[in-house]
Amino acid sequence: MIEQDVAGFRISPQQRALWPWQRDSASFCSQAAVRITGRFDFETLEAAVRAVVERHEILRTSFHAPAGAGLPIQVIHETATAACERRDVATDSNHEAVLEAVLKEHRKTMFESDRGSLLQLSWLPQSSAKSDLLVTLPAVCGDIWALKNLLRELASLCSAPPALEEADEELLQYADVAAWLNDQAEDDDEEARQYWRHQAASVPRWRLLCEQP
Repeated sequence: MIEQDVAGFRISPQQRALWPWQRDSASFCSQAAVRITGRFDFETLEAAVRAVVERHEILRTSFHAPAGAGLPIQVIHETATAACERRDVATDSNHEAVLEAVLKEHRKTMFESDRGSLLQLSWLPQSSAKSDLLVTLPAVCGDIWALKNLLRELASLCSAPPALEEADEELLQYADVAAWLNDQAEDDDEEARQYWRHQAASVPRWRLLCEQP
């Protein structure tokens, strides 16, 4: 079998720490279930998803581990399509159980996509005025705060579709952040390390809720 050369970027120290668990467990992901009230248009959601995937490189990123390498590189695709589906549910079904089953399915198929994006969304209408949106993102692509920001941006785009054409300002992309974090981790600047040790020493020691007195 011929190994194809793939161009990509180094993953960040945070992604390196997550990768062994991300690779071996389907539980390392950020997930959200959002209840939507009022009329909602699936085509508008699809357009909003396309816009955010185009805007944020991390949503067009997949991970490729070269043969013999323990760690992957992150590959940013010029174009990518997130898995965004409408899933109709029988009215007599256990709705909460259906939601959990879909989220479980997301977790199982996180890295099986060949779309170039690892973002997964499922929209489940219950009625003309009530529906649920389920969203899954692998941990190496974003934490729960990143997912909250993503949902906020989707909500803004869905409520004001003209903004789809207006969000064109240049953004700081995660591959650039990863490069900076790697440079900082490899910087042999003892003075800088001493500064941050001093800063950390001045932080009050708070007892965690899980700690014994």
